[in-house]
Amino acid sequence: MGNRLIGLKSPFQEKLGWLTGNLYSRVGTPDWCPDHITEAEFRAKIRRLVDQPVAWIADEKLKQARSALAESTEITRSELRNAVESSVVKPKKERVLEVVEAVIADYAKASTELDPVKLVNRMRNNQKLSALLRT
Repeated sequence: MGNRLIGLKSPFQEKLGWLTGNLYSRVGTPDWCPDHITEAEFRAKIRRLVDQPVAWIADEKLKQARSALAESTEITRSELRNAVESSVVKPKKERVLEVVEAVIADYAKASTELDPVKLVNRMRNNQKLSALLRT
């Protein structure tokens, strides 16, 4: 140890040990290629899947499309695409304003005088508003 010129401090020694273990201590597993088709057929299938276009869909649109197609037992790609394209999602601002309007209307029914603190507390405690603003 007396001939050592440089060295790593403790956190970096641990990190180097983790990285080395991560690289060299992997469990040996068989390849993913299934037994019921040849490797060439499998590679062709993977290529078809990878080359397909991907559609990024907003969560709300997907929820609406799923609910519209809930009765269907078998759904084709074109049916799903049509359901997604036909679903209309209100902008987040509009959905927030609807909830705020409902909270204010509910507050107006319950109270005769305007107390801004109570109104703000009702909005703070509203679960729908919290969920909309969280996402």
